Amino acid sequence: MKKILLITFIFVYSIFYSANGKIDFDIAKNFESENSDIYQLIKTDIINEFYSDNSFFKYNISFSLLNGISDEQLQDNAYIISRPDFTFEIPSMNLLSTYLISNISFREVFYDFYSQAFNLRIGRFDLNTGTGLYYSPSTNLQANDYKGVFTNDKKIPMDGLKIQGFLNDIALEGYFTAVNKYDNPDYKSKQELLIFTEKSKKIMTFEPTMTISKMIDGKNSKISYEDLNLGIKGNINFFGINTTIGYYRDHYHFKLPQDINLNMDRTNNKVRILLNGEINSNDPMIGPIIDGMKIKDTIDASGMIIDTIQSTSTLYTPYRNIITLDLEGTIPIDGFTWHLDSAYYIPQKKESIYRTNYTEKDSIYEIDITFESTPTKTDEDNTDTIIKQKNYIENFKTRNYSENKKFFKENYFKYVFGLEYMKNDFTIGIEYFNSLSNQHFKFTPGISPYISYKNSDFDIQFGTLIGFDINNSKITPAYTFTGDIKYTGEKLFEVGFSFLYTLIDDKTHPMYTNKQLNGIKLQLTGYF
Repeated sequence: MKKILLITFIFVYSIFYSANGKIDFDIAKNFESENSDIYQLIKTDIINEFYSDNSFFKYNISFSLLNGISDEQLQDNAYIISRPDFTFEIPSMNLLSTYLISNISFREVFYDFYSQAFNLRIGRFDLNTGTGLYYSPSTNLQANDYKGVFTNDKKIPMDGLKIQGFLNDIALEGYFTAVNKYDNPDYKSKQELLIFTEKSKKIMTFEPTMTISKMIDGKNSKISYEDLNLGIKGNINFFGINTTIGYYRDHYHFKLPQDINLNMDRTNNKVRILLNGEINSNDPMIGPIIDGMKIKDTIDASGMIIDTIQSTSTLYTPYRNIITLDLEGTIPIDGFTWHLDSAYYIPQKKESIYRTNYTEKDSIYEIDITFESTPTKTDEDNTDTIIKQKNYIENFKTRNYSENKKFFKENYFKYVFGLEYMKNDFTIGIEYFNSLSNQHFKFTPGISPYISYKNSDFDIQFGTLIGFDINNSKITPAYTFTGDIKYTGEKLFEVGFSFLYTLIDDKTHPMYTNKQLNGIKLQLTGYF
């Protein structure tokens, strides 16, 4: 035991002795939460780098502690900390009664090899993004590491390799990874997936279920040659325009149902009583009334209804071919630049099959009861009840429904176009986008104006996201306002204040999820 502790101490000491990094302390108020007033986040990134003449090694370990999230908020507010896919949970500190959430994750760990012909990177790393600020359609392969539509566009790191080289004046980069990772579809995408199962309501009374979490869970996915993802891009200055053209063959970062089978068996257990005969009585009061009364009636007594529901589904991750174009240039006015970040998607157009099978069985226990008048010892007529027979009857009704659907019916184009003016420490700009970052089925266009001021002491940024949801020729706008003010005058310390607020009441609007983020935050950052 002592030997293990000594080895562990030496290992940890050797890792962290020469490390640098930062630590963040956030305390925030969420305006929309009814379950928790504030949350507190402590997060540290520990970075270490090793150099040699023709190689470079780097790792980044992240450690987070989050307090203040209630059980009801835990699922919806997963955006507060990054959702790394490579995490060591700490059992004694994870999901306590106060919901202290803790994890340790490897953000980056990679090795670079440099030569005159090419540069090679292997490991876990982030890719360079395109020129789009709100998001970059030309940046692929990586999954999104957030939940919502207006948080920081962080990506889950790619596990694989990158190779760089030059062909005359063209800078080339190639990528390869055998692992496909998953993010969260936005609200509209989820709705589109659920519509596929709504047809069953035409013939059934129960609500079919399709677990969205299964569509973004890659933990149990096996890796095969079909999962291979690769890309290549080249950059050149073309008549003063910084031009990057790329091609990617990768997969969407969510799953779709290939086959959905819903089976329901309903059993109606009933008791049916058949009454017939003649009633006679010598009672002086009621005899004259009921004597000779004929009875022939059927009584269906209520019984028990038993429903058996079984749902099976097969999910698949659709692949896509993507052609990207990223342009950046200037205009003949001092201080103005423009950029166009775009991607043309050619998705896998695979049919999904939805089937429902509904069987209803009526199980009837039939009892034939006959009333017969029989003489007694006193020669009085009385009515006896005789059960003459019992029958068991079963009736079956079967209804079937099936539908084929293609989620991706045609190719589509996504882009972000921006215009920016910069002078000294001041920057102002605006971007137009034809869809939100995570949309692939129905697009919500919008604009994103921003303004910033940055010098040696302050970093101030304000932005607005305006999305126009178009539904049946009706346009519904939503507004998200953000602000971030930091004091950066100290070399190893920063203090900042930020806010985010969304205005929208329509729950079907794809930006409605932003309201969960409404709040203010105080952030302290130290560097070491």
